[in-house]
Amino acid sequence: MTFEIEFHPKAAKEAKELLRNNLEFATEFRKHLQALTEEPYKLPKKKGKLKSCRALNFKVKGNTWRLIFRIIEARDVVEILAIGSHDDAYNSAERRV
Repeated sequence: MTFEIEFHPKAAKEAKELLRNNLEFATEFRKHLQALTEEPYKLPKKKGKLKSCRALNFKVKGNTWRLIFRIIEARDVVEILAIGSHDDAYNSAERRV
């Protein structure tokens, strides 16, 4: 099964800003988005307020990034809720759930 990727409007804005400024980030980000379309269930579930979400961690030039998403099974969609550094991504995702 292949999933479509959708972005929360604010997450789309975050991603656009990050992609605009860093080619290496863009390459890694696209690679991980592709993996999410194929196997989003491989990533761990979160707890607490984000129990309906999962997170993907990746590094670019020594910086660790978090991509917080949820799977909408009824539509075969992976919805990206937030992307950023650890605390920023989780705080943003909690407001968007």
